[in-house]
Amino acid sequence: MKLILWMKTGFFKKTPYSLGARGNNLLLIPTKAEDAEQIILKQEGLLSVTLTQRKYPELEIQAQDAVYVGVFEEGVDFEEVASYLKEHLKTKIICEYKGGE
Repeated sequence: MKLILWMKTGFFKKTPYSLGARGNNLLLIPTKAEDAEQIILKQEGLLSVTLTQRKYPELEIQAQDAVYVGVFEEGVDFEEVASYLKEHLKTKIICEYKGGE
């Protein structure tokens, strides 16, 4: 499963990253080499992870050093992302969604 997350990287700028996991780390890898550097988030450094269901799922990761916010690209399923995060993270994940739709 390929999860592409458009991360806010500037005032009006978003950069595409591929979301992955290795061991107890979350990896945010830029999809284009010239865009930015890879971000490695260690599980021990995560304060909170929030997944919000909107037109496109949104992800907010609060780490000790920064807050990372992004929107998944079209076609990425909210439940798939929640399942992926649950499988790879041993931390609390807050899922916000609208029921009955």
